[in-house]
Amino acid sequence: MKPTIWCLAHRVGVKRISNLIYKETYGVLKIFTENVICDAMTYTGQAQRRKMTPLSHHFLEK
Repeated sequence: MKPTIWCLAHRVGVKRISNLIYKETYGVLKIFTENVICDAMTYTGQAQRRKMTPLSHHFLEK
């Protein structure tokens, strides 16, 4: 996960990141991803579908 976080930070101009920032960023991204997946599964279940589609994600953003 560190290279991914480093790439994101590098894109916005950050040159060095402390270990504490890595841990905090990792935690925030993990929670965000879990919430998106949970919402997508709930939406898919309510729509009585078996597969998640990109359209499912589109409706989650609204």
